[in-house]
Amino acid sequence: MKSDGSAGKIYQVIEWITKLAYLQLLWLLFSLAGLVIFGFMPSTISMFSVIRKWLMNDTNLPVFRTFATTFKKEFAAANGLGLLIGAAGFILYIDYQYVSRLEGLMYFAAMVLLTILLLLYLIMLMYLVPVFVHYRLAFKQYMTHSLFIGIANPLITILMAGGAAGCYLLFLNIQGLIPFFSGPVFAFVLMWGSLRSFAAIAAKQKNKTAEKDVNVQGNEQLTKVKKQMVTSSPAFRKE
Repeated sequence: MKSDGSAGKIYQVIEWITKLAYLQLLWLLFSLAGLVIFGFMPSTISMFSVIRKWLMNDTNLPVFRTFATTFKKEFAAANGLGLLIGAAGFILYIDYQYVSRLEGLMYFAAMVLLTILLLLYLIMLMYLVPVFVHYRLAFKQYMTHSLFIGIANPLITILMAGGAAGCYLLFLNIQGLIPFFSGPVFAFVLMWGSLRSFAAIAAKQKNKTAEKDVNVQGNEQLTKVKKQMVTSSPAFRKE
């Protein structure tokens, strides 16, 4: 029994390694198919879509068909999203170039503000693709919702950042893994954390809705009691 259990676990590990390597291959090939510039974001969103389904226990999905369908369907929107990310990053870079020329108190104040903006940008960046593949929002809402979810769940956001940093250090020290697993491993970490943030947000909204319903029911009952008291109470006699 023990040997069978161990063999089953080993098989599962090998199966996941194979899945991640295959997903990495699709990510690279579809990125190249879009000449990298136009293929990177659609391919990345397709990769996150597959990993999202895996994490939601849809492990037997047709990987290639799911990847290719998402790539084609979200091609224009994904590139628009990439353009926004790039523009925001470029603005931060220009701001840094300007701030680096300041001196004294102005330099310190501007650098603090720029650091805060950079932190918010990184939080938004971690959640942006997971939010895109999980929700259907107006295009302009993806960035704001990503930032809101990241700030609303600071512990999970810190864990995601730590996980991403751990992956970076792993690939930095074992660079031979980069061509085979880099994209899916980062995506797995970010999607795993994001799904927990989404669940936490949904739970908070559910609790607020339940509290609101209880308050409404309580107010209705109180109103009925007041009406009964008014109708059953004797009228004051005028002297």
